Amino acid sequence: MEEGEDRNQLGKLIEAFCQVMPKELKDFIVKVNTSEEDKITCVVADLNMGWALDVAAELGISRVAVWPASMFQLVVCLCIPKMIDDGLIDENGFLVDKDKMFQVSPTTPAIDPKQFVWLTFADSSDQKTLFNFIKANNKAVDTADWVLCNSSLELEPQAFTLVPKVEELLGNDDFKRRSFQVKEMLATSVSEGGSSTKTLKNFTEWLKS
Repeated sequence: MEEGEDRNQLGKLIEAFCQVMPKELKDFIVKVNTSEEDKITCVVADLNMGWALDVAAELGISRVAVWPASMFQLVVCLCIPKMIDDGLIDENGFLVDKDKMFQVSPTTPAIDPKQFVWLTFADSSDQKTLFNFIKANNKAVDTADWVLCNSSLELEPQAFTLVPKVEELLGNDDFKRRSFQVKEMLATSVSEGGSSTKTLKNFTEWLKS
């Protein structure tokens, strides 16, 4: 953003972020992998930062998407094409039928579409920008090797049955074993002296240079 611009303007902030950060991240990964002994072989990113996963895919690096909200919330976001096909919203995310409730499936609660996250902002341009941002992030679900959710089959059985791939992984003992391995690796890497700590320090120094 330009100097003096209000960073509380969500639309402009998202646009600026998506214009600048992908190239910066790509340059950083390339620099580390050509000069450091410890290579970046996997990118773990919040799904709301889908651009980071896109960069990893472009560089042929493994990708793990983390979804910190409920599984049902992710399912709702992934249902955007269905919302458009059903005539609930248009291609820009604006409501077509303001009185129509939305239901992901007969087993899930009905949702007031006026409460869709992108429609909770007052400015229509911000609404459109956030909607397109969410759609772009949804594509990262397809390209990610793993999607880690802040939920469980016991807590949200209906939501998980709507995403067969995730349900299949939950029942896979080998996947569970590898998940615990990843957990241990992440805990080690973020500890003092771990690879993530070193990478963060390098990244900070690179930004300052």
